[in-house]
Amino acid sequence: MSYRSYQLETMVEEILSDRIESFCEMFVGNREIQNIILVDDYVSLILQKDYLKTNKKGQVNADTFIAFVETLKKKKAREIALSLGLAQENVLLLYLSALMIGYMIKMFGAKLLWAPGVSICEGIAYEYAERSRLLTATNNSAAHNFEQDILACARDMNRRYQCSAQRTTEREETVLTIFDNMKKMHGLSGRDRLLLQLAAILSECGRYISLVNVGISSYNIVMATEIIGLSHVEREIVASVVKYLSERFDYHEVLERQITLDREAYLKIAKLTAIIRLSEALNVSHRGKCDKLRITNKENTMVFTIETNEDMTLEFGLFDKGTAFFEEVFNIKPVIKQKKSNI
Repeated sequence: MSYRSYQLETMVEEILSDRIESFCEMFVGNREIQNIILVDDYVSLILQKDYLKTNKKGQVNADTFIAFVETLKKKKAREIALSLGLAQENVLLLYLSALMIGYMIKMFGAKLLWAPGVSICEGIAYEYAERSRLLTATNNSAAHNFEQDILACARDMNRRYQCSAQRTTEREETVLTIFDNMKKMHGLSGRDRLLLQLAAILSECGRYISLVNVGISSYNIVMATEIIGLSHVEREIVASVVKYLSERFDYHEVLERQITLDREAYLKIAKLTAIIRLSEALNVSHRGKCDKLRITNKENTMVFTIETNEDMTLEFGLFDKGTAFFEEVFNIKPVIKQKKSNI
C-alpha cells in the first residue's frame, strides 16, 4: 500500500499492546474469546458486502481476515479503492481499522469476526423510540430487556472490585422492598428504581481502593466507568447516591457548584440516598437479619417489622442516626420493631 505500511503496523501494535494486555488482565482473565463483534464504519462495510467471499454474509473466520490484512499491505491505495468500491481517502482508515482488528484477533485468540451491520446511530434511534413509546410489545426487537444488560454490567463491576455478594444481595433486596412500598409517597419512576438498584450493587466498589473514603472512591469508580445503557446524567445520579450513602449530604446550593445536574436530578439523588441510607440502618451488620421484613404505613410513620431471633441491639442503637435524613426528605418517621420467631 505504501513504503511505510510496515511502520504503520508496528505503531498500531505498540499503541494497542499495552492497552489490550491491561484489558485482558482486568476483564478477560481465563475466559476464552471465540468471537469478536465489530461495530465500525470501514471493515463492517467490507464484510457486509461480502467482498471476502465468505460462506455467510457479515462473518469471516480469523485466518481469512488475517490473510485479507496481508493483501492490503501489498496493494496501493488506488488499487484497494477500486477493488473494494471505496473512496480513496477512506483506504488509510480501512487499513488502520483492519490492522487493529487483526491484532486484537491474535491477542484474544478469536476464531470468528462478526459484523452485524449496525451503527451507534441506530442504537441512539432505538433508545429514543423506546423512551418515546414508539415500539410495541409485539416487535421482536423490543422483547429484549436492556435493563438486565445494565444490571449485568453493574454486577460485573461488583465482582471486579471484590465486593461481598451476600451484602450486595441483602442491600439490593431491602432497598427495592422499601422503594416498592413507597410508590405513593416518593413519586419516582421505574427507571429511578433501576438507578437505586444500581447504587445498591455498586455502593461497596470504593472499598477496593480505600476502606476510609469508601463513598468518594465509589463515586470516582462509577463516574470513570462507562455503563452502556445509562446516560451521563443517570450515571452521575447513581454515583452521587453511592457517595452519599457514607458521606455527608451536600445540599443543592453546594451540589450545584460541583456537578451539572438540574434541580429535578438533585431531588432524585436526595430521595434515593434517603432510601438506601434507611436500608443500611435496618441491617447494619449485614448478617441476614432482614430476610423477613414487613413494612406498614401509618399516617406519617413507617413501621419496619423484622422477624428474626438474632440480636438486634446494634440496629436499634444506630437506627435513629441512620434514618434522620430519610425523615428529613420524606417527612415520614421510620420505626423499627422486632418480632421473634416461635421456631
